[in-house]
Formats: sequence, structure tokens, C-alpha cells
Amino acid sequence: METWDAYDVHFNRLDKTLIRGEPIPSGYFHGVSIVVVQHDDGTFLMMHRDPNKEIDPNQWEPGASGSLLKGESFIQGAFRELEEETGLIVDNMQYMRDYCYHEYQTLYKIYATIYHGDKDKITIQQGETDAYRWIKADELFKPIDQEEYLIMFPDVIEECIRRREK
Repeated sequence: METWDAYDVHFNRLDKTLIRGEPIPSGYFHGVSIVVVQHDDGTFLMMHRDPNKEIDPNQWEPGASGSLLKGESFIQGAFRELEEETGLIVDNMQYMRDYCYHEYQTLYKIYATIYHGDKDKITIQQGETDAYRWIKADELFKPIDQEEYLIMFPDVIEECIRRREK
């Protein structure tokens, strides 16, 4: 049984525990960290979501993401999810922005990292992802193999691209 801390809409942790799979009570939110991964050559890591995922199955998304475990901070969750879903261990993580998605009662903190290692060292987390690819920035907003990329936060991607161009 996976448990989460509950938050209010302002990202304040509350004294309430949520359980994965159970409805989140009105007025409460759970936390999710997202990590956009860019290689030092400028390409972005895209992970293909497992076909059995409840939300957005079979979609390509940049980097890694996941719910925070009980007692975990957003930054701790970002490092953990990145390692679990990709096998990557990084020493840099830049906060990009917060986002509240009321429909799913989810609070997001979005981070970006630049990976300096071997691009073939990616590992797949069974049940979460089933494939990966590195793509150039100009391909991020185009369909590939008749599939669309799930780019929930295009402004974050565009900011990562601008930083590399400077």
C-alpha cells in the first residue's frame, strides 16, 4: 500500500495521509515531481509510458515523473523518480515551476536536469515505462511514428531549450 502526504492548494503539507487508489477527499491534493532530462548534447530523454498505466498509457513524455511518497519532499521525489524510472543518478536539479491540476487533485513541481553520461545507460522500470529515446529539441512538438508526445508543460521545455542556446 503506497501512502502519500496530503497538501492544500498552496503546496502546504497537511496532517492527513492519502492512499494510492482511494479517492482524494475534496480540498486535498497529492504531490507529483516531474523531471525534464536534457543531455549535454542538447537532446531530450523521452520515456514511453507502459500500456497498462491508468493515466496516459502509451504516451511519450519527457524524463520521469511520479507521486511523492509519505514524508518525501518534492526534490527528494524528483531524484528518486528519476533513478527509479531511468536509472539515472544526477547531481544537478533545477526547479522550474509549480502547477496545480484541479481535475486530478494534483500539485506538480517541475524540475530540469542536464545529464552528462552515456545515453545508452537508461534502464526501464517495469510497469511504468517500456521504451526510451533521445530526441532533438526541434522534434519535441512533432508527432513521431503516428504518436504524439505528451508535453504537459511546453513552456518548461521551451525554457530548457532557450537556456541551452545561450
